[in-house]
Amino acid sequence: MVRHQMLCIVAPVSAGQADQVARDLDPTRTTPLGDDCRALCETLGFVHFACLAVLPPIDGRPSLLLELAVDPGLGPDAVVDALVRKGTHLLCRLFDLPADPEALRSWLSRHLSPADGGYIGVRDRSVSQIRAEAKLFVAVRTAVASARTGLLRQQEPPTSQRLAHAARGVVQHPDHAFATTPSPRSFWRSTDLSTPLRVALILLKLVLPALLVAMLLAGVLATIGSTAIAAGSLVVGTKTVLGPPVFLSFDRYADWALGYVIVSLVVLYAVTAALRAGVIPIASGFLVAAVALFGFLVLPWVLPGSGGYLDKLWHFGGAIGILSAWGVGVLLYVAGVVLGALVLAAAALLVVPPHLGPPVLLPVTAALLAAEALVLDALLGWLAHGEPARHVLALEALGQAGPRAHTAVLLLLTLFLVIAAVVLRVVWVGLSRAGKRLDGFNKVTPHETPAVQQTHPSIEACEASLATKVGHMISVTDVRSRLHGTALRLLMRFIMFLGESWFTEARLGNAEGIKFGHWHLIDGGRRLIFCSNFDGEFGAYLDEFILGASDGINLTWRWTELRTRDPAAEGQPGVTRARRFPPTRWFAFGGCKHEQWFKAYARDSMVPHLFRYEAYNHSNQDITRATRLRDALAAPSPDLLQDDRIMRAAES
Repeated sequence: MVRHQMLCIVAPVSAGQADQVARDLDPTRTTPLGDDCRALCETLGFVHFACLAVLPPIDGRPSLLLELAVDPGLGPDAVVDALVRKGTHLLCRLFDLPADPEALRSWLSRHLSPADGGYIGVRDRSVSQIRAEAKLFVAVRTAVASARTGLLRQQEPPTSQRLAHAARGVVQHPDHAFATTPSPRSFWRSTDLSTPLRVALILLKLVLPALLVAMLLAGVLATIGSTAIAAGSLVVGTKTVLGPPVFLSFDRYADWALGYVIVSLVVLYAVTAALRAGVIPIASGFLVAAVALFGFLVLPWVLPGSGGYLDKLWHFGGAIGILSAWGVGVLLYVAGVVLGALVLAAAALLVVPPHLGPPVLLPVTAALLAAEALVLDALLGWLAHGEPARHVLALEALGQAGPRAHTAVLLLLTLFLVIAAVVLRVVWVGLSRAGKRLDGFNKVTPHETPAVQQTHPSIEACEASLATKVGHMISVTDVRSRLHGTALRLLMRFIMFLGESWFTEARLGNAEGIKFGHWHLIDGGRRLIFCSNFDGEFGAYLDEFILGASDGINLTWRWTELRTRDPAAEGQPGVTRARRFPPTRWFAFGGCKHEQWFKAYARDSMVPHLFRYEAYNHSNQDITRATRLRDALAAPSPDLLQDDRIMRAAES
């Protein structure tokens, strides 16, 4: 999974250990400990980018952060195993642990955090592939330049066919033999995946689970309703409001409705077991559940001799509606009894004089509960004789009506949809105007926004050390509340899914240059860290977010705030003034569009890195261009069009 490519190890350390690591590592110069960290990353071979940083204290203790962006296909367990095999001594020194490999393995697994949300720019590429394709690109450019020079000396035209032939000659070298096969691509990056098909698959993946949950919910409610009706028939007799008359009113399809209830319960059990088992069983469980439920709805009505499909389905839906309505009624009844009991008990405590004591309190409470039971029994009687019964009779009448009645119903439904659309439009316009008025309260004032140029010297030193390298940032913010954290986690998973399935070619909205950007909820969901590796400078990187992906930034950071905090280590920044993320309108708008406020918020949330590793220093454009050249060289049957593709890739 994509989230497993972006990992963080976050563990609390003592203040003395944090200061010691900060002294032993210096981002502006080479240190022995930094050399050991760099050697470990090179030895592992699957690390794209890594960094070490000390996070500000929470609950009185700072934390040490180890960020890792690794090759696709590696699970957390494989990463932990590799770290233990090749870096036990170093990791135990960094985190101040005893040098015990098995204890370190358990400790790493406990503190390892896959990304809760994130985006990968150049996906489906390993470190070795990126390095090899970069060397291939240089070799092809050199060969093409040499061939062009030779042809000009011979006074022959350097055509695409001749130059492409020289480029293909590079593949004959053993170091570049991999270019005879196209670069690997995941399902969502498949070239055969057209835009309509991609949209359909995304909608299916998003809508099918929601539809399945709705069907299961209907089944559970129908189960409660059917149980209530059957139990009531046994308890109070067959001639009462809960007796056979209710069943007889829809006896033609009640059996299928109860069958649906049974299937729903079985599917609910299967999905619950799948959720406990893991990712692959989850997908299998959802698929089996969908097939079972949809098959139950469709197959009985299309078999020979089963009657009209629409008529059967209509009555079946009516039965489920009746049973579900009874299920909702039972749940409301239970909730009413519990709430009423609490209210009546409190009332009894107030009514009974304290000196009379419990002997008087108990009969008073029983009398009040009996009065409540009579009221609720009357309510159930009204439901049985009233709304559900009329609903059943209306369904039967409609099922027996002629074509004119059906046409009238369709026309009424169409009219209802038109009216509903007009009403929704009016409401939307009104809400938009209200939102614009409310946004007037979000005007930025000078005292709210410190100058964005006020950057801590340690952050400036880190950025200066990366002037000719891949950019990097670490942001630490506070989640406003537990409820905000839950919403944030769901939104980040949704954004990650869109990044994986839609924004697959190194472009997030209109923002380019993001290599690995990932969010992690840490410290029990109280804090959010954002780690990013990107092309170019930090200011230009933020401008890309503001201009190209503002809605995504607002959706994630709007749930956070900056609270005052002490520096993580000596010489590092703290937060002296608490404030929130720039105000948003309708969750996704505004926000980072308040440019100076947003940049100041981002700057003040940053912590410096102590160590930084990058396996390559190629921009996203360089990596994409090299992959494009490899794919052009791997074409099975060269022709003039393919020669042109090779030359365009080599000279881009």
